[in-house]
Amino acid sequence: MKTAALAVWMVGIVAVVGMVIWSGAGSVGDAVARAGWGVLAVVLLRAVQMASAGAAWWLVLPPAVRPPLGMVELLRMVREGGNSLLPVAQVGGDVIGARLLTFWRIDGATAAASVIVDVTMLAGTQFAFTVIGVLLLAYLSGSGPIVRDTAAGLVLAACGLTALFLIQGKGGRGALQRLLGRIAGGTKWQALAAIDKVYGALGMLYARRAALAGAATIHLVIWFIGVGEVWAALAAMGYPLSYREALVIESLLHALRGAAFLVPGALGIQEGGAIALCALFGVPMDAALALSLIKRIADAAIGIPGLVFWQALEGRRFLRGRRPGPPLPQPAEGPSRS
Repeated sequence: MKTAALAVWMVGIVAVVGMVIWSGAGSVGDAVARAGWGVLAVVLLRAVQMASAGAAWWLVLPPAVRPPLGMVELLRMVREGGNSLLPVAQVGGDVIGARLLTFWRIDGATAAASVIVDVTMLAGTQFAFTVIGVLLLAYLSGSGPIVRDTAAGLVLAACGLTALFLIQGKGGRGALQRLLGRIAGGTKWQALAAIDKVYGALGMLYARRAALAGAATIHLVIWFIGVGEVWAALAAMGYPLSYREALVIESLLHALRGAAFLVPGALGIQEGGAIALCALFGVPMDAALALSLIKRIADAAIGIPGLVFWQALEGRRFLRGRRPGPPLPQPAEGPSRS
């Protein structure tokens, strides 16, 4: 699996490089250079989004065990860095984030459940954001092939989102336990108990309705803040779009990234989508590729510090584990048998 992910990652890099060369590397570079203040604006907007996403995750966690808000925001940066920069599927960073939560004496089941709930709310609010984008696209461009295609994609996304919700319910737990029971040959398997703990933690987290509502609201607001990335980058390059047009591009770009979650960083997918979506509003290919590259600059600006922080945490934990403990008590000498 790791080899396959690495191969897809390399193919994506080649695809991005190929599109840049095809469009004219010099033209794309000039477009990025023209962006100037737009690059800084995109990075700052991304930082705001990540801090807000960390706050949403913090709200999901039970108050009795959750780490300080600032720490959860840093762990959210780690998740983002893993999802966008590492040669793994775009959920690899979420697995890392769940593991790091256990460093703060949060049990593994609660840590995993918190990430599952957070990702579910992320997917649900993204779906709502994409619906708004498709409706705006239909309003701005009329009923055309791209509107019909994106509407069909929404139907598939709705099916996937429904499955995500159902698998977290009692029926999903039963199906998963039956599957693992068959794999284990009917023997008692430790994973079955672990699944029970995760589902128990999910029930506990979903019972906190007010916290979930607050977290979902934050996630929804974040999507609309992200529209500023498209608007600022293209305006700085000399292609000022309206907020509605930028929203269409941003929402459908995220929908494409979500659909290609198995492709590390959505390499190539994001770039091709940017070219197609920007063309709807008269933005040329070089500027569209520059927009995607500027977004990847923001990925790196947030993700690299997050990955460094991850390694620092892992290193500190490793060194603590190697420290010698207190000397073991020596057994008392018994009477001589001689």
